Amino acid sequence: MPAIRSLLQPICFEALEKLKDEKKILNYGVSVEKIEEALKAIEYPGLSTVQIIFNMFRHRPSELFFKEASKKNIGIIARVPLASGLLTGKFNPNTVFGKNDHRFFNREGEVFSKGETFSGVDYYKGFRLLMN
Repeated sequence: MPAIRSLLQPICFEALEKLKDEKKILNYGVSVEKIEEALKAIEYPGLSTVQIIFNMFRHRPSELFFKEASKKNIGIIARVPLASGLLTGKFNPNTVFGKNDHRFFNREGEVFSKGETFSGVDYYKGFRLLMN
């Protein structure tokens, strides 16, 4: 995901720090998909929060990132906490999503990262995991 990586460059954080110094913003954070991106982001001292995919299918952030964020007093916002609705209990294996819904057209990551749709878990595999 080159676009996200490019946003984690010093020039972006310098611009945000300038806005903070000018009192145009109070705080700022980033939204990432991967732990490596989150770890890179918290190297910048002015960062306040990181939004990262975390739910019962994606536990890995709690293994390393949460501890590192805590050490630096960085807030964590869980992203895709319900795995695009898969964890709500409202859907079943026969649920059909509308053609404009990313759960219909982006299951394999054709448009944006597959990790965004059902947290990268195959829809039907997700149901099997929930049933066990």
